[in-house]
Amino acid sequence: MTESIVFSWDFLLYPLLVFIYFEFLKWLNRRAAATQRLSLEEILSNYAKSREMSEYDVFHLASGSWSISRPQVDEDFNTYLQTLVLPYYVRDFVRKMNDR
Repeated sequence: MTESIVFSWDFLLYPLLVFIYFEFLKWLNRRAAATQRLSLEEILSNYAKSREMSEYDVFHLASGSWSISRPQVDEDFNTYLQTLVLPYYVRDFVRKMNDR
């Protein structure tokens, strides 16, 4: 019974090459992800998570240095939720926080 099983290097080589190929792809993906810059929306989200607050709270925090009214901040936040466009005062705040 064991005489019918023939050991072949192909049996070992091909799976090993496939494994090396996929490991190389993972390495390339990690390298590309490490060099990619975060968007302002991602920086805003990371800042909010690190401070254990919501993005809504960050909007209100950012409005303090620009003297933006609370209803305007609420309107801007609702617009952000629909369009993912940050208002100027939040972009400024996020850039300053990212420079630190």
